Parts: sequence; structure tokens; C-alpha cells
Amino acid sequence: MKQLIRFLLVGAFNTGFGYCIIFFCMYVLKISPEESNVIGYAIALGVSYALNRRITFESNEKRTGEILKFLLVFLFAYSANLLALIFLFRVLHLEKGVSQVLAGIFYVCVSFLLNKYYVFKAPISE
Repeated sequence: MKQLIRFLLVGAFNTGFGYCIIFFCMYVLKISPEESNVIGYAIALGVSYALNRRITFESNEKRTGEILKFLLVFLFAYSANLLALIFLFRVLHLEKGVSQVLAGIFYVCVSFLLNKYYVFKAPISE
């Protein structure tokens, strides 16, 4: 439970951080919204990895393999989020805001479980 709470706090911080970068790029640097979004997400994804590695999962494993796994988990969790959103909104005809929130919860659950048991899993003691 402690890891889940840390994961949620890191995610909340990182979301705010990412939006700060996006808005800074758009309004201060006058970069297009699309390019600002890419820059913000790229930086926030790196920060998310670093914070989750250090704070949430306290990993001491080699970074090389973890980073690739982290990116794969992000892509998988985002794809699962998008599919959930489409299913909830287009198939079940739930309200779009409700669908976004439920799909977001699904994303958090998938992301947490895969990061905990795949990316940052503790090595098996011998």
C-alpha cells in the first residue's frame, strides 16, 4: 500500500510538472501546442522514471534495462487506457468525462502493477 501511495503522489507531482513545461513552452517560448506537448511529455516521462525508481520502488538495479522496460510499460498502459476509453465511451456510451476518469484509473492500475512486478521488481533472494 505504501508503494501505491508513493506512486500516486509521484504521478500527481509529475503531471503538474509536465503541464508546467508544456505551458512554459507554449506561452513563454512561443512553441506550438503540439511541439510543447511532445517536449513536456518527454521530459515528464524521464522525471517519472527517475522519481519512481528512487522514491516509489527504491530500485538499485541497472538503469539500462529498466529504462527500456519503463518505456514499454508506458506504451502498454497508455494503449490500455485508450482502449478502455474507447470501450467506455463508444461501446458502453458512458459520459465522456466519466469515461476519461475511469480509463485514467485503469491506466494507473496497469502502470503501477507492471512497474512494480516487471520494471522495478526486487531481485529474487537466493
